[in-house]
Amino acid sequence: MRNLFTFILGVLIITLLLTISASASSSASQPELKKVDNYIRAEMEELNVPGLEAVIVHDDKVVYAKGFGVADASGRAVTEHTPMILGSVSKGFTALAIMQLVEAGKVDLDTPVLTYLPTFRLTNNPDMDPPDAWTQITVRHLLNHTSGIPEYAGANSFMSNYAGDDALEKQVASFADFKLIHIPGVSFAYSNANYQTLGMIVQTVSGEPFEAYVKTHIFEPLQMQNSYLLVSDAKEVASGYRFFFGMPMASPNVPTPRSDAPSAFVMSNAEDMGHYLIAQMNGGKYGDMQILSPQGIDEMHSSSVDIDNGYKYAFAWAIDPEGNISHNGETPTFTSGIRIEGDWGVFVVRNIAANQREQRLDEIVPGILSILRGEEPVQNTVDPSFRRIVIGLAVIMILQVIEIASAWRKLSKYEAAQRSVRSVAGMVVGLLIFILLAVGLWYAGPVSNHRNFVVLFQSAPDQLLLLGVNVLLALVGVVVQATRLSRIKRSITS
Repeated sequence: MRNLFTFILGVLIITLLLTISASASSSASQPELKKVDNYIRAEMEELNVPGLEAVIVHDDKVVYAKGFGVADASGRAVTEHTPMILGSVSKGFTALAIMQLVEAGKVDLDTPVLTYLPTFRLTNNPDMDPPDAWTQITVRHLLNHTSGIPEYAGANSFMSNYAGDDALEKQVASFADFKLIHIPGVSFAYSNANYQTLGMIVQTVSGEPFEAYVKTHIFEPLQMQNSYLLVSDAKEVASGYRFFFGMPMASPNVPTPRSDAPSAFVMSNAEDMGHYLIAQMNGGKYGDMQILSPQGIDEMHSSSVDIDNGYKYAFAWAIDPEGNISHNGETPTFTSGIRIEGDWGVFVVRNIAANQREQRLDEIVPGILSILRGEEPVQNTVDPSFRRIVIGLAVIMILQVIEIASAWRKLSKYEAAQRSVRSVAGMVVGLLIFILLAVGLWYAGPVSNHRNFVVLFQSAPDQLLLLGVNVLLALVGVVVQATRLSRIKRSITS
C-alpha cells in the first residue's frame, strides 16, 4: 500500500513539475508577443498604415492572431477575422489546386498547356526559333514563371470590374495579342498571366468554376470560413487605401477583377491564413484533413528555378539562400507577406498600397520573426525615391511655369530683337525642350515606377497627378513657343 501511495505521489509531483515547466515556457513567450504588438504598432504609425492583421504559427498551432487599426473610413476596427485582399500571396492557392489535380492524376506538370486548354494562344514571335515557341509552355513553366509570357499580359485587366462567369476565360484569351519575351523554360520572368492561365486549367480540368473548386477543396477543408474569391460572396471586407502625398486615402471603389482571382485577388484574414500556414508547415495536414500529400508539399516548396542573388522560385514560393520560403503580395490598395522559417510561420496583410514603401512594408514579416528568435528587427528607413520623384516633378513644374510666363510676356509684347538668329534659335531650343519634356515625362513615369499607366493610376494617383500637370504644362509651352516662332515668321515675310 505504501509503495502504491509513493508511486501515485511521484506521478503527481512529476505532473505538477511538467505543468509548472509548461506554464513557465508559455509565460516566457509572452514578452516576445508583447514586443510583436509594440513593433507592429510602431511600424503602422511610422508608415501611416490604416489597418493590419498578423498571425503567427508555431509547429501546428496558431499562437498569435490579431488585428490593428481601422478597416475603412467609418473607423470600423480591424480584427483577425476581417477579410482583406492578399495580392500575389493568392498564387499559393492556385498552385495548391494544381498540385491537388496532379495527385488526382488529372494534370501532369511537364505536359504542354495546350493539352488542357486547346484554345490557348499567343502571337508567334518571328525573332524566336521556333516562332511558335509558346506551344511548348508547360504547367511547370507557368508555376515557376518561366513561360516567357510578358508581365503586362497579366495586368491588362486591373481596371476591369467584369464579374461574368467567363471572366477568366476572356482574360486568358486576351493573351493571343502578346508575344513571348523568351523561350519557355529559359529564365524567370514574373507575370500574373501565368497564374491566370493556371486558374483556367483548374477550372477546365476539374469541371468546376475556379472559385468553386478552391472553396470546396481548400477553404472548406482548412476551415477558412471568412475567405472568398467572389466579391458577391464576401462579407465585411476591409476597404483598401492608397497614399496621396504620404497620407492614406480610402479607395473603396478600386476594381476587384474576377479574372485576377487566381493571381492576386483572394480575400482572407489572419485567422484563416493561420490554418493555411499550418497545412503548408505540416505536410499538407490541418487537423484531421489532408489537403495534399507531404511529397506534394515538398515539391511545391523545392521544385525551383533561379531568380538572382541566390534566390529561387518554386510554385508560388520564393526560396532564400538559407532555404526559408516566402511570398509578398501587392494590389493597388493592399499589401501582404507570408514566410516560413523552420517551425515558425508568419503572415501579415495591410489595407494600404505600397507606393514607394514596398521594401519597408515587406520587412514587417521578417521583423516579427526576428523578435521570435530573440533578435532586434531590422529598422530600415522608408525608400526616399518617392520624395525625390515628387520634388523633382515639383521643380520641373515651377521651372515650366516660369518659362511659359516669360514666353507669354514676350509673345504679347513684340520686340524687333526677336528677329535675331539668337532669339529664334532660343525659341527653337525652348520648343524642343518642351516637346522632349512632354514625351519624356509621359513615357518615363511608368518606367521609373516599374508600372504601366493602368497600375500607376490605381496605386499612385499622386504621382500620376503631378506627371499629368507637368505634361500639360509642357504642351502649353509647346503651343506658346510655336506661336512666337509663327509670329516672327509672319513679321519677316511681311
